Amino acid sequence: MHHSFNRFGIIALVLALTLSVGAVYAQSPRYALVIGNSAYAVGPLRNPVNDATDMAGALQKMGFSVALGLDASKKTMYQLIEQFGKDLRGAEIALFYYSGHGVQAEGQNY
Repeated sequence: MHHSFNRFGIIALVLALTLSVGAVYAQSPRYALVIGNSAYAVGPLRNPVNDATDMAGALQKMGFSVALGLDASKKTMYQLIEQFGKDLRGAEIALFYYSGHGVQAEGQNY
């Protein structure tokens, strides 16, 4: 239930933020990059792929052009991010969403 609430809360927040930009941006291009990684060799996770899929669906319903990466390798994530950067040229609204493990050790992010 805790994960469902988090997922609902995130989707509600995205919806509220999107609606708050008003009519000025109603026709502006909207781009989103959504990545969900669950299949880790050590410490696999159950929900990131589901969360990312739900988020991508919610964003598409709000008019976003969504690039979705599920259980993406490092190489694939870099490719998605590079393409996302290219897609953003001239965009008014963009959103990046990541669900999965994140670690910082000795000032380095992984």
